Amino acid sequence: MKLTSRQGLFVLSSTILASGMAFLMGSAVNLAIPDIQSDLNATLIEIQWILNSYALVLAVFILISGSLSDRFGRRNIFAASIVLFTLGSVLSGTAVSSLQLIVFRLLQGLGGALMIPGSLAIISSAYPASERGKAIGLWSGLSGGVAALGGPVVGGVFVEQFGWRSVFLMILPLGLLAFGLCMSSIPRQEKIDRKPVNILSVVLSLLGLSLLVTGLMYGPDRNWDHYIWLILLIGITVTVLFLLYDVRSRNPLISPELYKNQTVLGANLATLFLYTALNGFFFFLVINLQQLQMLSPSLAGFALLPTVLIITLLSGAGGALADRYSNRMLMTAGSFIVAIGMALLAVAGYPAVFVRDFLPGQVLIGLGMAVVIAPLTKSALEVPEGKAGMASGLNNAVSRIAAVFAVALMGALLISVFTSQLEQQLKESDLLSVSQTQIFEQADSLLAIEIPDNYSSAEAEETRMLIADSFVPAYRTTTFVAAGFAAAAAVTSFVFIDRERNLLQQIKAGILKERKTEN
Repeated sequence: MKLTSRQGLFVLSSTILASGMAFLMGSAVNLAIPDIQSDLNATLIEIQWILNSYALVLAVFILISGSLSDRFGRRNIFAASIVLFTLGSVLSGTAVSSLQLIVFRLLQGLGGALMIPGSLAIISSAYPASERGKAIGLWSGLSGGVAALGGPVVGGVFVEQFGWRSVFLMILPLGLLAFGLCMSSIPRQEKIDRKPVNILSVVLSLLGLSLLVTGLMYGPDRNWDHYIWLILLIGITVTVLFLLYDVRSRNPLISPELYKNQTVLGANLATLFLYTALNGFFFFLVINLQQLQMLSPSLAGFALLPTVLIITLLSGAGGALADRYSNRMLMTAGSFIVAIGMALLAVAGYPAVFVRDFLPGQVLIGLGMAVVIAPLTKSALEVPEGKAGMASGLNNAVSRIAAVFAVALMGALLISVFTSQLEQQLKESDLLSVSQTQIFEQADSLLAIEIPDNYSSAEAEETRMLIADSFVPAYRTTTFVAAGFAAAAAVTSFVFIDRERNLLQQIKAGILKERKTEN
């Protein structure tokens, strides 16, 4: 079909709306976290699960989304994914406990895992080759760029004006419109591949990742006792079993060829490090802005715009650079710029001045990501044409796994440092021992610690200050670790990327030189 035809425009609109919902949710929910924590009396561990339940399912099922679409039909799976995502969103908006919200976010994550790759698959099959690039560009810019750009602002405004539930409930009209356009415009898939889905690999990968995340999140609360180490050991064992089984499977989730490609391996390692840094850092930056600097949700949303705005506006220029310079050079330089930006943001104290303490670091992170995104994507997809879908799914999954481990790992670090600092601050305070115990028992709530009503105004003010003084070193430590992950991405890029291609280029250059000499 033609892109400019009525059906062509409806198909594109459906895919943009569907993917846009997922991208919008990814950036808007973070702004609702402080309000969710306060309304549901959630601990940091529960907040981590609210975020990670979505990301965990997304990471695992995105690997099999292509297989499911081939087996049951692209339109069928795409329509089902819209229904699952919309239903999960509406149910999340009605949750009355942390546990309910975690369960409903699992459903939302399953829908998102099938929806984003499904959108690209439909675009690739719906339009002729001459219009496919334009369609993908419109899809990427409108669903990814605009939704990611508007997410912090829309999320902040909705939370402030209508409460955190509205962030989830706003998906309902978008979902209904996307579903209607899907069913009325996307043609049925005539040829369906009945190749079986590798269920055991899915179960093993989901179980292994869940155990690892559980161990990391509950470690500080249980003082890293032997039960935590046992959970982590079992998680590592199950993950290794998944890799060993999958690589020998007749229908692997990850093709063994991808493990042998040094550039693809390096690109995915760099993705893991870089997106661990980004997801961990921005999660705790939102808490800092709203609960420490006391910005409203809408102002916090605007405060996050510089990074997203720079990435959106300069992504085209970054892509042009990727066509002129080596992936290795751009990925190394871009990742180091991100690391420097995060290191600058780590020095922000309390109270902070936005232009001085937050803006310079965010600008550098935006510039670094604008440089690194295009060459990183190119490197991750340097595979034979028949493996491009699997390589894309793997890189998407790695970025989601990075989000899961970022919140779990850096959350464990943040709560450990905060608890240690809080204990020291309380001992040095003038509060009575019973008051110290009341505050310390809420350490896992971080800045959302509730000060009892029977405190005098002087005691309440002293308590607020010592909580803030305990959070700042924890935030700084976590942010410096995030900068370290970004630096690790730079080192990984320098070591792995383009090594094989450079050797091939040298060989080809030598052959051409010999031919010219002979002539």
